[in-house]
Amino acid sequence: MSLATELTTLNSTKAAIKQALLDKNVDLTGVNFAGYASKLNALTCFQGTGDTSIDEKTVLSLATSGVTGGQNNTFIDDTGKTITLYGNVTQGSFSPDSKEAGKWSNYFDGSTGYLSVPDSSVFNLVGSAFTINVSVMRLSDKSKYAEWIVGKRNTGSPYHWAWGLSINDAGSVVFRNNSGNAVTSAVVPLNTFVNISLSVSSSGYAELNVNGTITTGTVVVTDTSAPVTIGNYPVDSPYFHGYISNLKITKAGVTVLDTCKDNRFKDNSAYNHTITPYGNVAVSSFSPYANSVGYVNSKGSAYFDGSGDKLNIAAGPVIGTSSAEISFYIMPVAVTGFNRVLVTTDGAFGAGTFAARYSSANSPVLDVFGSNVTTPFGVWTKVTWVGINGTSQQVKINDVVIHDKTSASYNLTEPFTVIGGSSVYNEYFNGYISNLLITKAGTTVLSLPFNDADIYDLAQMNDIETVGNAKVAANGSVEFDGNGDYLALPNQPAFNFGTGDFNVSFSLRLNTITGTQDIIDARGAASGNWRVYMFGNSLMAYMGSAITLATLAVNTDYLVEIKRVSGTMTCKINVTQTYSASNSAALTPSTGLVYVGRIFDSATNYLNGKIKNLKITKGA
Repeated sequence: MSLATELTTLNSTKAAIKQALLDKNVDLTGVNFAGYASKLNALTCFQGTGDTSIDEKTVLSLATSGVTGGQNNTFIDDTGKTITLYGNVTQGSFSPDSKEAGKWSNYFDGSTGYLSVPDSSVFNLVGSAFTINVSVMRLSDKSKYAEWIVGKRNTGSPYHWAWGLSINDAGSVVFRNNSGNAVTSAVVPLNTFVNISLSVSSSGYAELNVNGTITTGTVVVTDTSAPVTIGNYPVDSPYFHGYISNLKITKAGVTVLDTCKDNRFKDNSAYNHTITPYGNVAVSSFSPYANSVGYVNSKGSAYFDGSGDKLNIAAGPVIGTSSAEISFYIMPVAVTGFNRVLVTTDGAFGAGTFAARYSSANSPVLDVFGSNVTTPFGVWTKVTWVGINGTSQQVKINDVVIHDKTSASYNLTEPFTVIGGSSVYNEYFNGYISNLLITKAGTTVLSLPFNDADIYDLAQMNDIETVGNAKVAANGSVEFDGNGDYLALPNQPAFNFGTGDFNVSFSLRLNTITGTQDIIDARGAASGNWRVYMFGNSLMAYMGSAITLATLAVNTDYLVEIKRVSGTMTCKINVTQTYSASNSAALTPSTGLVYVGRIFDSATNYLNGKIKNLKITKGA
């Protein structure tokens, strides 16, 4: 290449770099080409995409649509009908498709929650080779009877353990039989997923593999008349606290139970056992398995908080006596009495009206136009009503016909007008609705996938409420004006770090450094959980106590990373470490909302600035 050609290429490259910097709003006044390098080094992820990677440890990854001014309070019907929001209904990426099939987990609260599977001859493991495979994350240490993972124990006298897998009071995995504990592993750490595999031969030789460490022994297996229970057995209350995923039991090479892996309580074995939940147990998209593909904005959900939230449909569809189908996914959080889900009127029901609503406090029984179906708390359930030529009806749960009314006429003369509540009767739903679809004579007349959030979670675990003027900025960040702006997320156990590892990272640009400004507050109580905030020009964290992490300035882009690994907490600002100290504080579970941009307990401490790529991971 000649010198002239090289100079031409260099000038072209210089012009391209300059234009790229200008496109990022970088001031190049008085800066020559030699100074471009320092300008490039000063760029943070405010000018780029930042860390948008998602793995199995990610519990929140804040992203935006890039639409300047975008929020989460515009609901779009794909058929063009106008949807009006009342209260603070929000929408986001949490949905029945948040995790691929087989990659979910079940969360057990440690005090009330467990699952029960009816007794069956296939669970008599006497004289058979069998395996138990499962992944678990313990969230706390228990005493006395420790924590039950899965097994059979009767409730009568004398008590009889047929077989069981549990965590003992020392924190080790044990295989339990009627003679006591047999085959014990090393201590299982808290707040990280652990893979457990038990293999027992027909003669009783056992290998217990916990994260690759194998313990061997000989076990005696018996049988008793009792259900298989997961997360607790109904004597002594050894409730498991944490997550259980992909529980699979085989007997003589045949799978006899395959569960804790879907968006509902389901057995995937050929036996299709009924799984009944008790207490506070729920499906979770937080699991040891990442999706094989990244975020796909095809289906979201709307969250209704049970207090004034509803959506009104202008000129809603009228079904009449036409053949029609109404379907939606639902996850109730709480039922307080009459709580409306989808109705044709905000007022009293009468001839020509349709209603899907709950009717009894603390009961997940949904009345779908006169047919009762169960939609368990904490799981996704698909509900479908089918009307055929005005003369017969069907109600399906998860595509299985539950009610088949061959002589049940209908004439729905009233338009569908309300989702989620009634302001006339104060009958508001608390929970999630996804993929609401109504077809009439084969034509779609209402379609709400609830995927129109402009500020959303790439991890697909959270629906995010935008309050005040919190909105998408021109550079794709979320901007807050310091006067009533914030984001709110329903709290979930994955935000509780306990004594385990975590990582909280984000890009931050402050418009002011006066007073106290909360960046994210997950406490729910003054002494609980954790918080990151500004106090004057000091970046602070509450992690068991108040900690000063760094000193920041206004109108400056910062990449912040706060993490704890093996009991050491560090902070880096633009990759330079500013803080390091031991920290083993138990960041305890909390209730209420998680806030971005304000303090948890009052409408104060508003953030004045911009945040981008807020990412939270839990576990080692």
